[in-house]
Amino acid sequence: MKSSKFFTVPYDVAHTSEMRYVRKRCGGLIAFGRWMALLGIMYEQDGKVDLKDPVMREVVMDELEIMEDEELDALLDALGSVDFVSAQVLAEHGVLTSNGVLQQVAYKRERSAAGKKGGESSDKKGAKQ
Repeated sequence: MKSSKFFTVPYDVAHTSEMRYVRKRCGGLIAFGRWMALLGIMYEQDGKVDLKDPVMREVVMDELEIMEDEELDALLDALGSVDFVSAQVLAEHGVLTSNGVLQQVAYKRERSAAGKKGGESSDKKGAKQ
Protein backbone atom coordinates (compact mmCIF):
# COMPACT_ATOMS: atom_id res chain seq x y z
CA MET A 1 0.00 0.00 0.00
CA LYS A 2 1.40 3.37 -0.99
CA SER A 3 0.81 6.16 1.51
CA SER A 4 0.54 9.81 0.58
CA LYS A 5 0.96 10.94 4.18
CA PHE A 6 4.50 11.72 5.25
CA PHE A 7 6.61 14.26 7.09
CA THR A 8 10.24 15.17 6.68
CA VAL A 9 12.87 14.54 9.31
CA PRO A 10 16.42 15.94 9.14
CA TYR A 11 18.90 13.09 8.72
CA ASP A 12 20.91 14.15 11.77
CA VAL A 13 18.00 14.66 14.20
CA ALA A 14 18.88 11.55 16.23
CA HIS A 15 22.28 13.04 17.00
CA THR A 16 21.49 16.66 17.81
CA SER A 17 22.36 17.85 21.31
CA GLU A 18 18.66 18.18 22.08
CA MET A 19 17.83 14.61 21.07
CA ARG A 20 20.93 13.27 22.80
CA TYR A 21 19.65 14.98 25.96
CA VAL A 22 16.22 13.32 25.55
CA ARG A 23 17.86 9.97 24.83
CA LYS A 24 20.03 10.25 27.94
CA ARG A 25 17.00 11.04 30.13
CA CYS A 26 14.60 8.53 28.60
CA GLY A 27 16.26 5.24 27.86
CA GLY A 28 18.56 5.73 24.92
CA LEU A 29 17.74 5.28 21.26
CA ILE A 30 14.23 4.03 22.02
CA ALA A 31 13.40 7.62 23.03
CA PHE A 32 14.18 8.69 19.45
CA GLY A 33 11.84 6.03 18.07
CA ARG A 34 9.15 7.15 20.45
CA TRP A 35 9.62 10.75 19.33
CA MET A 36 9.19 9.67 15.70
CA ALA A 37 6.00 7.80 16.65
CA LEU A 38 4.73 10.87 18.54
CA LEU A 39 5.39 13.02 15.50
CA GLY A 40 3.31 10.65 13.40
CA ILE A 41 0.48 10.79 15.92
CA MET A 42 0.60 14.60 16.07
CA TYR A 43 0.53 14.90 12.28
CA GLU A 44 -2.34 12.43 12.07
CA GLN A 45 -4.25 14.50 14.66
CA ASP A 46 -3.59 17.80 12.79
CA GLY A 47 -0.96 18.89 15.29
CA LYS A 48 -2.88 18.52 18.55
CA VAL A 49 -3.25 15.40 20.71
CA ASP A 50 -5.61 15.69 23.67
CA LEU A 51 -3.91 13.75 26.45
CA LYS A 52 -6.67 14.70 28.91
CA ASP A 53 -8.82 12.20 27.04
CA PRO A 54 -8.05 8.90 28.79
CA VAL A 55 -8.64 6.87 25.62
CA MET A 56 -6.26 9.03 23.56
CA ARG A 57 -3.65 8.85 26.32
CA GLU A 58 -4.00 5.06 26.30
CA VAL A 59 -3.66 4.99 22.51
CA VAL A 60 -0.48 7.09 22.69
CA MET A 61 0.99 4.92 25.44
CA ASP A 62 0.16 1.78 23.50
CA GLU A 63 1.71 3.15 20.30
CA LEU A 64 4.89 4.11 22.19
CA GLU A 65 4.95 0.78 24.06
CA ILE A 66 4.89 2.60 27.39
CA MET A 67 3.25 0.84 30.31
CA GLU A 68 3.29 3.51 33.05
CA ASP A 69 1.92 7.08 33.07
CA GLU A 70 5.11 8.24 34.77
CA GLU A 71 7.23 7.01 31.88
CA LEU A 72 5.10 8.92 29.36
CA ASP A 73 5.22 12.01 31.55
CA ALA A 74 9.02 11.75 31.81
CA LEU A 75 9.34 11.51 28.02
CA LEU A 76 7.02 14.47 27.46
CA ASP A 77 8.88 16.48 30.09
CA ALA A 78 12.21 15.77 28.39
CA LEU A 79 10.78 16.66 24.96
CA GLY A 80 9.29 19.86 26.39
CA SER A 81 12.56 20.86 28.03
CA VAL A 82 14.21 21.01 24.59
CA ASP A 83 11.16 22.61 22.92
CA PHE A 84 10.32 19.60 20.74
CA VAL A 85 6.81 19.88 22.19
CA SER A 86 5.09 22.78 23.91
CA ALA A 87 5.52 22.19 27.65
CA GLN A 88 3.30 25.20 28.38
CA VAL A 89 0.33 24.01 26.28
CA LEU A 90 0.69 20.53 27.72
CA ALA A 91 0.78 21.81 31.30
CA GLU A 92 -2.07 24.31 30.87
CA HIS A 93 -4.41 22.36 28.58
CA GLY A 94 -3.27 18.73 28.55
CA VAL A 95 -2.74 18.96 24.79
CA LEU A 96 0.38 17.64 23.14
CA THR A 97 1.51 19.88 20.32
CA SER A 98 4.62 21.12 18.58
CA ASN A 99 5.16 24.45 16.87
CA GLY A 100 6.98 22.73 14.02
CA VAL A 101 4.13 20.29 13.46
CA LEU A 102 1.51 23.04 13.64
CA GLN A 103 3.43 25.09 11.07
CA GLN A 104 3.71 22.12 8.70
CA VAL A 105 0.02 21.24 9.09
CA ALA A 106 -0.94 24.86 8.32
CA TYR A 107 1.40 24.91 5.31
CA LYS A 108 -0.07 21.67 3.94
CA ARG A 109 -3.60 23.04 4.36
CA GLU A 110 -2.66 26.24 2.52
CA ARG A 111 -1.06 24.28 -0.32
CA SER A 112 -4.06 21.96 -0.53
CA ALA A 113 -6.47 24.89 -0.67
CA ALA A 114 -4.34 26.62 -3.30
CA GLY A 115 -4.22 23.41 -5.34
CA LYS A 116 -7.98 23.00 -5.17
CA LYS A 117 -8.50 26.61 -6.17
CA GLY A 118 -6.01 26.21 -9.02
CA GLY A 119 -8.02 23.26 -10.29
CA GLU A 120 -11.24 25.26 -10.69
CA SER A 121 -12.43 26.09 -14.15
CA SER A 122 -11.81 29.59 -15.50
CA ASP A 123 -15.54 30.42 -15.30
CA LYS A 124 -15.62 29.69 -11.58
CA LYS A 125 -12.45 31.66 -10.91
CA GLY A 126 -13.82 34.72 -12.72
CA ALA A 127 -17.11 34.58 -10.85
CA LYS A 128 -15.37 34.55 -7.47
CA GLN A 129 -13.14 37.54 -8.17
